[in-house]
Amino acid sequence: MSINIPANGLKRSNNLNWGKVLLRKTSNVIEILTDALTIIGYVIITVTILAASLSRYVFLSPLVWTVEIARLVFIWVVLLGVSTTEREDAHFQINTFVERFPRSVKVVVKLFADLVVIASLIILFFISLPYVHQGSRGISPVLQLPLSYVYISLPIGVVLTLLVRLQKLWYHIHEITNFSPSKIKHICDAEQIAHRVKSEGK
Repeated sequence: MSINIPANGLKRSNNLNWGKVLLRKTSNVIEILTDALTIIGYVIITVTILAASLSRYVFLSPLVWTVEIARLVFIWVVLLGVSTTEREDAHFQINTFVERFPRSVKVVVKLFADLVVIASLIILFFISLPYVHQGSRGISPVLQLPLSYVYISLPIGVVLTLLVRLQKLWYHIHEITNFSPSKIKHICDAEQIAHRVKSEGK
C-alpha cells in the first residue's frame, strides 16, 4: 500500500527542514565567533591587568594605557556574554509557578516570554543607536580612540541576544504546532500519572 504525499506538502516540509538546517548552522557559527571573542577578551583583560600590576608595584612605572584597554575590553566581554548567557538559559528567572503547569501550558508561557523579550530587545536596539552616534564625537583619554568603538558593543550584543531568542521562538512555535489534541491529552495524562505516583511515594 503506497501513500501519496501532495507535492505542495512535500515542498513545504523540505523548506522547513532547509530552514532548520540553515538556522542551526548560522547559530553555530555565531556561537563559535561569540565564544572565541569572549575568550580573547578575557585573555586581554588578564594580560593587561597583570601588566598594570607589575608595572605599578614591581617596576614602579605604571602603564596607564593598560587600565583603559582592560576597561574597554571588559565592556565588550560583558555585552557579548549577554548572548552567551541567553543561549545557556543562565539569566536569572523565577519559574516556581510555571513549573507547576502542564507541558502544553509551559510551551505557551515560554512563547509569550519570547515575544516580550524580543520586543524589549528591539526597543533597546533602537535606543542604543543614538549612543553609538554620540560616541563617535568622543575620544578615549589615553589611546585617543573614538568611543563609538565601545558604544557599538551595545547594539551588537543586543542583536546577538535577539538572534538567540528568535531561535528559541522558532523551536517553541514548532513545538506548539506539533501538539495535536490527542498528543496533548497523552502528555497531560502522563503528567497526571507521574504526579500521582510521586504523591503516593511521599
